[in-house]
Amino acid sequence: MFEETKNAFDEDIRGWPIRKIKEAPTQKNSVDCGMYVYKYIEAIIQTIPVVWSDVKDWEENMPKFWAEFAYALFCTTIK
Repeated sequence: MFEETKNAFDEDIRGWPIRKIKEAPTQKNSVDCGMYVYKYIEAIIQTIPVVWSDVKDWEENMPKFWAEFAYALFCTTIK
C-alpha cells in the first residue's frame, strides 16, 4: 500500500508523531470501531481545535451517527 500512496503527500507522514488523547471517546463494544475512526477523522480535520471533553456522548449517539452515515452514502449513490 505504501508504494501506491507514497506520492500522495508532500512530506513523509511516517515521521509524524503519534499522540494518545486521553479525553477522546473510546469504544465499549466490538462493532462500532469503523464509526469511531470516521468520527475521529471528521473531528481532527476541522479548522477549529477539538474539545474532546465536549464529545463524550459518542456511544449514546451511535445510532444517529450510523443513520447519518447511511443517508450520506445513499444520497451520493443516487446522483
